Amino acid sequence: MLLASDIRHQRLGVLLLRFTVAGLMLFHGVAKLRSGLGGIESLLAAAGLPTWFAYGVLIGEIVAPLLIMAGVLVRPAAWVVPNNLANAIAVIPNSRNAQ
Repeated sequence: MLLASDIRHQRLGVLLLRFTVAGLMLFHGVAKLRSGLGGIESLLAAAGLPTWFAYGVLIGEIVAPLLIMAGVLVRPAAWVVPNNLANAIAVIPNSRNAQ
C-alpha cells in the first residue's frame, strides 16, 4: 500500500530526473548553436547522410528538452532524446572509418 508521502516523493524524483536529463541535453544543444552545426554536418557527410539531418540534432537537443522541462508532450519528447543519442552513436563510428 502506497502512502500519500510515497507518491509525493516519487513525483519529486521524476521531476528531478526530467530536469536533470533535459538540462544536460539542453546545454549540449546550446553549445552546438553557439559553435555552429559544421562539425555535425561533416560527421553526417562522412557517414553518407544528407547534411540537413544536422537540424534534427537541434530538435533532439533543444526543442525536446525544453518540452520535457515545460511538461508539454513529455512522452513524445522523451522518445526523441534517446533516439537522437542512438543516432549519434550510430553515425560517429561510420564517420571515423571514412576518414
